[in-house]
Amino acid sequence: MNTFARYAVFILVMGIIITLLATALPNFYSSVLGVVKIARIQVHTELSVGSDFLMGVSSVDSIISQLKSADGDSEIKAVILDINSGGGGVVASYELADEIKSFSKPIVTVIREVGASGAYWAAASSDYVFANPLSMVGSVGVIGSYLVFEGLMEEYGISEVRAVSGDMKDFGSPYRNITVEEQAVFDDLINKTFQVFSSDVIQLRNLSDKSVKQVITGKIFLGLDALTVGLVDELGGFEEAEFYLKVLLGADTLEYVENSQSFSVLDLLAGVEQDFSRGLLFPSNDLFLRTSLK
Repeated sequence: MNTFARYAVFILVMGIIITLLATALPNFYSSVLGVVKIARIQVHTELSVGSDFLMGVSSVDSIISQLKSADGDSEIKAVILDINSGGGGVVASYELADEIKSFSKPIVTVIREVGASGAYWAAASSDYVFANPLSMVGSVGVIGSYLVFEGLMEEYGISEVRAVSGDMKDFGSPYRNITVEEQAVFDDLINKTFQVFSSDVIQLRNLSDKSVKQVITGKIFLGLDALTVGLVDELGGFEEAEFYLKVLLGADTLEYVENSQSFSVLDLLAGVEQDFSRGLLFPSNDLFLRTSLK
């Protein structure tokens, strides 16, 4: 065999070896060295279906995108959900909780200062929940509100010219008081939303009848009391969560794969434009009538 042929065979063999190592390395890394990769995903803002740059609110879509990415990454074996949020929009909270419930790998939640309302729904949807003894946990309830300026307008001689196609079309208008019929509709919206939220939490956490009576009041619990009623599994933080995952995954060492969203200047400008057009140029009843889990 001449020199050229030997070099060709050598390169071919090395290519095969490198390919095999690239394929086997992740398993070797975890099984032989005892190192397991996990993702840490933050939920640190108000939950919303759209970003609000001026108010510091980011879309829940970014969190869901990180979850999907972690679920599809074969090297990531589990997720720690880092929650510090008081909740947010009804649909955003529902979508995040639904995504967590469908996640195929273990998800452990660590509640920091606050894990309340819609953010608690996300925590309850995970596999195991840690909270600091002084964390604020729970607030399982729904709020709907809007401002009414009718009395103020009368005081200053201001009136509104209004034409609507039906009795309920301008429900939530800030320029007139709510009617008895509208209040009944409003209460029904809140109660039905609460039923979906509370029943899911009760089922996810397998709460006792005694605990249910306390939780459905919408009360905020300190972490140590949340443990007593069954809203969290254990008191602790990241150190305890990591130990839990080491035992669960049979790992000696956990290696974090940070998941974060980056935003360009164009993204930020788009957020400002969206806020301006939605809230200033085209005000509507949606601006005043808000139903939220917070």
